[in-house]
Amino acid sequence: MKKLDLLLGFCLIVSIVCSGCAIAQQGAILSAQSDMAKGRYESALKDLTQAQDLKKPAPDRAAYIDLLKALCYEKLGRPVEAKAMYKFVVDHFPGTESGYIAREKLSPDLVLKEVASAADYLTTLHDQNVLPGAGKDVHGEVDGPVPFSQTNLVYPFSWTFYFVPERDRKSFTNCYTVGRPDKDASWQLQRAWRTDRTGKTVEEWPVLGIVSDTNAPATNSASLRN
Repeated sequence: MKKLDLLLGFCLIVSIVCSGCAIAQQGAILSAQSDMAKGRYESALKDLTQAQDLKKPAPDRAAYIDLLKALCYEKLGRPVEAKAMYKFVVDHFPGTESGYIAREKLSPDLVLKEVASAADYLTTLHDQNVLPGAGKDVHGEVDGPVPFSQTNLVYPFSWTFYFVPERDRKSFTNCYTVGRPDKDASWQLQRAWRTDRTGKTVEEWPVLGIVSDTNAPATNSASLRN
């Protein structure tokens, strides 16, 4: 009976301590929010670190603490640390509200990375001599501008590039749409066509069965230009 009483007493103490840590953790988070509202971001970072040290937070709370840290880094003009923290939240807490907010913060950079990856794929097709309308010996100017409105990365993702061969600079533009269903999927050439100087489609090329050799050495889009 005494052992049972001791065990129950110990459990009660642990429960009180854990409850106290949870309250203190919430207090540290509230203090950090107050500091952030006043522009005291260094102080807020200290509060948030204290909140993490008091007790291992539940996933939703852990994501929120790291999101606040990322916001502090961003406000302090420390973009590298901010982006790293946003990415950490996205990678480790993808299903949380904080994870969604962090992803929105990173979206413009993610779009640029996807466009660059798509451009590399298009260049690989060109170098392997399987790009319709532009053999590997054909060079020119390629463009795939990112409009200011395109800030959110959404899958399936596709992008259209415009290639002006040097020999047809005044007459034609080759257009290529590249896409993939998700970030881990392979790129595919979805459409290839040529327009005249008025933008009218004058030729459409088949794209089914066009694939790149994934074992080929990586190149960059400069090979399309020169």
